[in-house]
Amino acid sequence: RIEAGRIRLDEVRATKDTMLQGFGKRMFPQEVADDFLKYFTRTNQRIIGGLDKVSNIVRMARTGIDQGVLFIQMLPALFLNPRGWARATEINVRTLLHDIQAGRKYMAIPENQAAAIEYIRRGGNLDISEYTRAAAPGGLPTRLTGVADSPNPLIRLPAKTFAKTVGKAVGRFSASFNTGINVTKIELWKALRPMAQTERELAELASMVTNMTGTLSLQRLGISANQRMFERVFLFFSPRFQRSMFAITGAAMQGGLRGEIARKSLIHLGVGASAFYATAAYALGQEPIFNPTDPRFFTLKIAGTNVGLASGMRSLVRAVVSTVQAGAEDPGSFVKIKDINQNPLFRIWWGRSAPVTNFGMSVLT
Repeated sequence: RIEAGRIRLDEVRATKDTMLQGFGKRMFPQEVADDFLKYFTRTNQRIIGGLDKVSNIVRMARTGIDQGVLFIQMLPALFLNPRGWARATEINVRTLLHDIQAGRKYMAIPENQAAAIEYIRRGGNLDISEYTRAAAPGGLPTRLTGVADSPNPLIRLPAKTFAKTVGKAVGRFSASFNTGINVTKIELWKALRPMAQTERELAELASMVTNMTGTLSLQRLGISANQRMFERVFLFFSPRFQRSMFAITGAAMQGGLRGEIARKSLIHLGVGASAFYATAAYALGQEPIFNPTDPRFFTLKIAGTNVGLASGMRSLVRAVVSTVQAGAEDPGSFVKIKDINQNPLFRIWWGRSAPVTNFGMSVLT
């Protein structure tokens, strides 16, 4: 069934074992794995928890209520499995516009259900994105409903109308966002599954599918709930997505199936995205910019604003190039504290910083 855009598989509970990446990628009986994951879900930080809720709302307002997901988290499938990307895009749009059960219908197909179960057993996940946590149970829609239940009629009546309208819109965007990503994972798994022959290769494939869509599970890596919350509130705008991008880049330098898939993904993404970008730029009467030292690298000017394509890999390339450039031109910039805005490492982090930290630093500086 579908809950806040998450495809939940009751059948997975019937499987004998599942893989936990943070525990040496070992297979555990399902009951044992559930107990492990419960421990890594608990948190006792109330103050940070409040800031986390605020951060989730800001994060969703900035990225979770647009269709950028089609060309960011779902983009690798466009070049590795175009039919799968088209299928996931169709379900994403249907869920957003008129059919909230589109994901459920997709999962009712035996082939898709079997692929999803196999993917999860090898360490994959089908869950809620960090960008739409505000729409999860207990998030924004729940709080709006709580306000609408006020005994004061002057508050209750307008609040009910507002909660119904906003809650429905937020729920739709969240469902389409998450369902699109989850269907993309299943389609990628089906397309790449023939490459894996052994249990180890299946685990590596599941890991790469998860990373390609920017949804690395920190919980399955053994990172506590408190640390995950701290990272979301104070460190990074999207900790899971950032880790996923670095994981793919690192895997491309390795051997085995993991390295092969990573290299294939990066090559297809680079060539395909470049061709797509150049075509779009010329169609808009603009000159494509492939120079990574230029701030307009891989961007299109739309309504007076430079909009970047393939933003995950684009930002990673820009970060690497700017770091190398700074090291060659001014090595001392890496230890600048007083004029910290000139420190290239600070600038890289600043562009990816968490909403609360970004706001606080903006006020101070």
